[in-house]
Amino acid sequence: MKILSSIFSFLFIALFLSQGVAQQSQVITGPFLVREGVTFDQNTDEPITGVVQTYYEHGQLATIENYKDGRRDGVSEVFYYENGNWKRRGNYKAGMRDGLQEKFYQNGQLQIKEIFIDGQKNGLREEFHSNGQLRSRQKYKDGKRDGFLEKYSGLGQFLSKQCFQNDIKADVSACTP
Repeated sequence: MKILSSIFSFLFIALFLSQGVAQQSQVITGPFLVREGVTFDQNTDEPITGVVQTYYEHGQLATIENYKDGRRDGVSEVFYYENGNWKRRGNYKAGMRDGLQEKFYQNGQLQIKEIFIDGQKNGLREEFHSNGQLRSRQKYKDGKRDGFLEKYSGLGQFLSKQCFQNDIKADVSACTP
């Protein structure tokens, strides 16, 4: 009897938790209204929570975005309509970019890779040529360029190096440890 009671308790808890997860990842449809950066369900006037998917006219998936309390929160993906490749994808927290952000060329090659913290660039930002070769590399701190900006040709050859401190171009010696 004790085993049967434990099984029912486990099943009840699992069912309860799965309902919470299902509600969090529920696909929601519009129409939506945006006021002061918050997205509302136009029918209920409540901030939306769940997954919003949009489609191109021919039916292909265009975007998948997670929302919590009317703001993007979690993974956001935007697709090119012709080939289904990503256009961009990134993470959001409370409506602000937070974590890895990536932008792609239409051919699927990575174009930009950068890190955000609370809506500001923080860390390494890399930009690539459409052939996949590194175009530039720059570090950011609190949304401002900080350190060397390195530039490369489409063949991967080093072109130039500039120094930035607090988003202002500085003498190269200022960036050398």
